[in-house]
Amino acid sequence: MVYLAGPISKGDVRVNVARAASAHYDLLCHGFAVVNPMLTCWAGWTPAGDPGPSASAHGPFRTTDYETWIRVGIATACRCDAVLRLPGESVGASAECAAAEACGVPVFTSVSDLIAWRSNL
Repeated sequence: MVYLAGPISKGDVRVNVARAASAHYDLLCHGFAVVNPMLTCWAGWTPAGDPGPSASAHGPFRTTDYETWIRVGIATACRCDAVLRLPGESVGASAECAAAEACGVPVFTSVSDLIAWRSNL
């Protein structure tokens, strides 16, 4: 199981979510189970709303504070087999990666390195 750590709201949300979706799909095609926190960008979205990720798409999750998201992200990353750090500046993603490494969970920066790691297990 691989946790995706990357920016969500810093920079262009649509670019960040698309990057995560691409990595998610690549990993899925290689047989990995994936935890993709960027999918929360659509939590609470309805067809009458904006068809893509935006602050208004967070529905009931919009009231969740940043510290809760980070705490949950760190806990989840530490329970996965590996973390894939996606490009882009993100204090939260950096914290998730540091916590994962402290828990003994390897952190990778490319899908190909992650695939190679698994093949060596």
